[in-house]
Amino acid sequence: MTGVGVKFVLDKIFVSRLKEIDDFVTRVRSEKDLSRRLSFEGNDELDRLVSEINGMLNEIYLTEQELKAQASEKKVLLDSLNEMAVFVSPEFKVLWANKAALEYAKMDLEEAAKVNLKYATGLASILVERLHFEEIFTAGEKISEEHVAEDGSIWFVQAIPVPDENGKIIGILQTWRDITERKRAEKLLYDKQMAETANRTKSEFLANMSHELRTPLNSIIGFSDLLSEKIYGELNEKQSRAVGNISSSGKHLLKLINDILDLSKVEAGKFELDYKEFELASNLNAIKKLLDPIAERKKIKIEIDLDKDLSTIRADEARFAQIIYNLVDNAIKFSHENGIVNVIAQKKGDLVEIMVKDKGIGIKTENQHKLFKPFSQIDSFSSKKFQGTGLGLSLVKQIVHLHGGYVWYRSKIGEGSTFAFAIPIIGDKRNGRDRKTNIFNDTETTENTKL
Repeated sequence: MTGVGVKFVLDKIFVSRLKEIDDFVTRVRSEKDLSRRLSFEGNDELDRLVSEINGMLNEIYLTEQELKAQASEKKVLLDSLNEMAVFVSPEFKVLWANKAALEYAKMDLEEAAKVNLKYATGLASILVERLHFEEIFTAGEKISEEHVAEDGSIWFVQAIPVPDENGKIIGILQTWRDITERKRAEKLLYDKQMAETANRTKSEFLANMSHELRTPLNSIIGFSDLLSEKIYGELNEKQSRAVGNISSSGKHLLKLINDILDLSKVEAGKFELDYKEFELASNLNAIKKLLDPIAERKKIKIEIDLDKDLSTIRADEARFAQIIYNLVDNAIKFSHENGIVNVIAQKKGDLVEIMVKDKGIGIKTENQHKLFKPFSQIDSFSSKKFQGTGLGLSLVKQIVHLHGGYVWYRSKIGEGSTFAFAIPIIGDKRNGRDRKTNIFNDTETTENTKL
């Protein structure tokens, strides 16, 4: 009886401990709490079983934490993408979407999961239809295309089939990338290339036409001068005036053609400088002598003030004279009658700075942005008061830059203007004797600003 009683007690204790283990496992399974552990005292088979269960729970818990960490890393990575990513089931249900896609759809993942893309409205349904999702599930081939939305934005969309281990397509990963800015940049680049091509074609055309026009013009000017000099016989007063008009008009037109040809060479990068040493005073006086008759018509006096430390400079003499001519001619053009145009040359370090000052009409602030731009003048064509094409200052700027110098100006309405430039006294050291380059640009100008 004692033995039976002891066996009964031991069996009851064993069963109660076994029931405790069963209750613990059931609790862990129902609550899905892998952090729980069962503590037993003893050193029998049940204690070893509990130890194995606890060890198994430890391994499962660590594996679960590792999987959660990997899932979190993947979510962070996918949510950091600027492009939208959506995983779609064979039933066209959203199984997962990254942050960018959910923000674009203005819903959370729970709301998105209730949407069937096949019957949705908007961009998503359009793309499902255009990308032929049914065919992707059947053929298993990736499809890509660009799509323009109603708001004008451009999207690059891909539908990528995702197979399981057996090769069965279990879903489609759809990615959307907004390429609107890239497309605009590509269009700007294309337009720029087309504009450059058109500009080169224009420059070549102008250069060819200029050459074609100069030949007959030189003949017109030459023969009209011969007639004016009465080489072919006497002319009456009316004939002399007509011949004089032919000659002056021809020379004006020739200057215009020469300016266009020079501008075309600059744009084409074929404008060359012929450096040599020359006397600054004689060059300035030659220009003064050339422009004195024009100045005398408005009773304007041209005065030259030359720094005593300046004697000779090294530059392209003809182009230097062209710069001075254009600046002084403009000063005369915009000066009042009985005015004075001052030409001041001074040494500034290794540069020679030439300033041309007038006390004329000045330039309005709103018109100053037109300065130094080709074919641009401060007076409109409809109310044109001053003769010219708007090429002079543009050429001045280009020629000065080719010499390695800069241009600046200062102007105030009603008080006159100062236009100045500075170039190296002994030539541009950066590029040796001759420099051939294309520096044509449209730098905005402001008062007293170097260009």
